[in-house]
Amino acid sequence: MMLRPEQERQLNEKIYVGYDLNDRFSQISFVKEGSREAETVSMVPGAEQFNIPTCLCKRYGAGQWFFGREAVKRAQNGEGVLVDHLVSLAYEGQSVTVDQEEFDPVALLTLYVRRSLSMLSVQQSGTPEVLMITCSNFDSRMVQVLQEVTAGLVLKKTRVMFQNYTESIFEYNVHQPEALWTYQTIVFDLEDGPLTSYRMECNHHTKPVVAFIEKKEHPDVPGITQWPEDGVYRRTIEENLDNDFLKACEELCAERVVSSVYLIGDGFRQEWMKASLQFLCRGRHVFKGSNLYSKGAAYAAVDKSRPPEEDRKIVFLGEEKCKSNIGMPVFRRGSGSYLALIDAGQNWYEAEKEYDLMMESGNVLTFTITPLTGSKPWQAEMVLDGLPERPRMTTRLHIHIAMISPSRARIQVQDLGFGEIFQATMRRWMEELDVGEKEQL
Repeated sequence: MMLRPEQERQLNEKIYVGYDLNDRFSQISFVKEGSREAETVSMVPGAEQFNIPTCLCKRYGAGQWFFGREAVKRAQNGEGVLVDHLVSLAYEGQSVTVDQEEFDPVALLTLYVRRSLSMLSVQQSGTPEVLMITCSNFDSRMVQVLQEVTAGLVLKKTRVMFQNYTESIFEYNVHQPEALWTYQTIVFDLEDGPLTSYRMECNHHTKPVVAFIEKKEHPDVPGITQWPEDGVYRRTIEENLDNDFLKACEELCAERVVSSVYLIGDGFRQEWMKASLQFLCRGRHVFKGSNLYSKGAAYAAVDKSRPPEEDRKIVFLGEEKCKSNIGMPVFRRGSGSYLALIDAGQNWYEAEKEYDLMMESGNVLTFTITPLTGSKPWQAEMVLDGLPERPRMTTRLHIHIAMISPSRARIQVQDLGFGEIFQATMRRWMEELDVGEKEQL
C-alpha cells in the first residue's frame, strides 16, 4: 500500500517525548517538531485522563498480559493477577512470583513501558527523536534499572535520557512566559503521601543565569486517600487540611516574591482549599494540573537535541547536576588554549569524555575547576608516578574522565608511548578528584 505524501510526512515528523514514570501511575507527553507546546497522551481521546496506572495483570493460566487501566479492570473481574508498584519491584531487584511463575521485575517494568509507549503511536504519528524519562529521585541503582529497561525497548533511532522531577520542573517553568518565573516559583505536589514542595529561584548575577530548586517534605500536610462520606466529619478533615496547607504556604512565601504557584496531584482535585487558596492568589499566578512532570520532560527532550554550541541563557543546578566546569590548559597550534572536559549543568551520570593528548614534558596533569556558583576557579593536579622520561612531546596519553557523583570525578590515564620510537608501556593510573567548591584562604 502506497502512502499519500501527507501520511509519509507525518510518519517522518520528529517528536520529542517526555515520560513520567512512578509507582502509582505514569504519563506521556510530547512536542512535535517545530512546535512550542507540549501535549499529553490521554487514556480517552479528547478527555484530560492522563494517568496510566503503573501496573500489569497476567491472565490466570496463560501468557497474556494487560497494562494500565485494562490491567486494573481485568484483575477486579477476577481474570488474572495484578502486579503493581513496578518501579519499586525493579529497583529492589528480587524476582516476582505471578500465577506460580517467577519473573524478572526489570523485565516486567520493561513490558509495561513498552506497552504504554504504544499509546503514543496510536494518538500521534511520527518518529520519537528523544525519549526523556523522569522519576522522583535518582541514584546509581535507578539509573541502572532505567538503562536495562530502555535497552529492552529496542529504540534504534531514539536517543534515551533521564532526569529527576526537579529538572522537569525547571524545564517546564522556563518554557512558560518569563513573567511567571522572573521571581520565585513554587510547585506543590500532593498525592497519596505527605505534601512535597519545590521552590525555584534564579541567581541573575551570574552568566549564564543559574536556577536552583529547593525540595521540602511537609509531613504535617497528609495526602487523603479515602475521603469519608459523613458530611460533618468530612468538613472537619477539609478544614484541618486547609489550615495545615495554609501554614506551609505562609512559611514558603514569607519574605519572598513568588511569581507563580502550581498545584499538582490528585490531592488537590477535591474542593477543600479555602483560606489557603485565597492566600496563594494574592498577587500570584496559581495553576492546578497533573501533567507538569511529563511536559517538563518533553521540553527537556527538545532542549537536549539542540547543538551544544547553542548556549542557554539559564542553566539548572540540581542535586544530580555537575556543579563545576572541568577542563585542562593545553597548547593548540603553538598557543595556549582551554580544553573543555565536563560542563557544569550536566547530569553527573551522563558526564564523561575520552581523548588523547601529547605531554609537553614532565609527569603532571593539571585540571582547571570552575564552580558555576561564582566561586573562584582553582586547579587540581594528577601525578603520573612511573611515567617514562622521554623527550619533549613524545608521550601520548589516553585519558578517560567520568563523574561518579555530582562533585567527584574519576580520571583514568593510559600511556600510549610514541609510535615505534617509544613503545607504549600501557601502564594505567587512576585517581578520584573532588571537583566541588574549594575554600579560599
